Amino acid sequence: MFSKYCEYLLIFNTLLTAVKALQTEHYILEREYPLERHRIKTDDGYILTVHRIPHSPSTLTQSQQIPHSATQHRPKPVIMLQHGFGLSSEGWVLPDREIALAYQLADAGFDVWLGNQRGNSYSQQHTHYDTWTDDFWNFSFHEIGYYDLAAVFDYMLMKTNNTAVHYVGYSQGTTCLLVLLASRPEYRQKVRSSHLLAPVAYMENIKLPLVQWASNFALNLGEMAVNFLGHNGVLRSHYWPFYRTLCNWVCGEGAYLQDACRQAFAYFGGPGMSNIKQSVLSDVCGAQPAGASIKQILHFIQVYVKGKFQQYDYGSSQHNEMHYQQATPPAYDISSISNCVHLYYGVTDHLADAQDVHKLAKRLPCAVVQPISDEHDKWNHYDFLWSEDAKRLINEHIIRVVKETESLVTTTTGGGI
Repeated sequence: MFSKYCEYLLIFNTLLTAVKALQTEHYILEREYPLERHRIKTDDGYILTVHRIPHSPSTLTQSQQIPHSATQHRPKPVIMLQHGFGLSSEGWVLPDREIALAYQLADAGFDVWLGNQRGNSYSQQHTHYDTWTDDFWNFSFHEIGYYDLAAVFDYMLMKTNNTAVHYVGYSQGTTCLLVLLASRPEYRQKVRSSHLLAPVAYMENIKLPLVQWASNFALNLGEMAVNFLGHNGVLRSHYWPFYRTLCNWVCGEGAYLQDACRQAFAYFGGPGMSNIKQSVLSDVCGAQPAGASIKQILHFIQVYVKGKFQQYDYGSSQHNEMHYQQATPPAYDISSISNCVHLYYGVTDHLADAQDVHKLAKRLPCAVVQPISDEHDKWNHYDFLWSEDAKRLINEHIIRVVKETESLVTTTTGGGI
């Protein structure tokens, strides 16, 4: 009887995952963009779903295209977009094409790939572990950077015959790239340009009273839970039936609680949000949280509490010795990253504070720092992806830098790589 119940539960979970996996595809196809779905296996056995927009649906004008000389003798440039904590590829495509960076990059002539971290609603499989096992959820943002990004980069380059990718990361997506480049030097030459939106590496100046008050308690409680109960997946309300309907009731246009919904987002993300449409906010609510591990959350809390950008602390010198051959977790050596990194921060972002971003910039050998603010001198954590001003203040700049980088590569290589 119990085995039959587990079988039904597995079937239900598979069907539910399949439905969720259609959301990113729904948005892309609704805007009439071409779509591909790729499944990529990491070195440690996770199966990731990556969505691809290979080109624009429209015929572009010559002024919009990558210069012909840049594409005549080599493949179309590829660019990867990696989501933030609790999100998925869906976040990049749910606004319309006048807001979403993914569509604008495709219209500009790029081959666009949208990543999904292990454990979110699009990447729920492993070669050996089921999602209800402890082993499946035994990861933090370190493994997402070290294994997931590496696997996707290698796959992209193999499929497109390119030698390097352009990268745009948002929030945790920035953290993961820094982990990869600091930990695996061989991948530095595979990243042609990197654009980190709301970069998170140092978190000492985070402006969330709840986090400031409860961080030490949450860290101790979380570590006890992991020690006694093992690892697990959390923040998965994105899976619940009718969850999107509930978000529409609470956050949709004309909803009785729409102001409370906007204030809740502003509490976590910071002042701003005036240029995010209510309909987009409802879709954002429905798209998250898409899943994470307890260890992932604890790792971020450790970074905040300890004030260091370092690997996961297993709580005792004995356990750290087992994993790292030293009593304390090693810090990520970001001073060794030879890539020039573009850092974009919001002037009223509660989660990626300007002081922490500048601290990161000082430790990077080459960093270009770009503060972002709208006409009200505000720009918070969520504005990067969903503000109506994102195209003018961020997306056009990224596209220009990537095109200039491609032109420089063409000039220095004589049209080939």
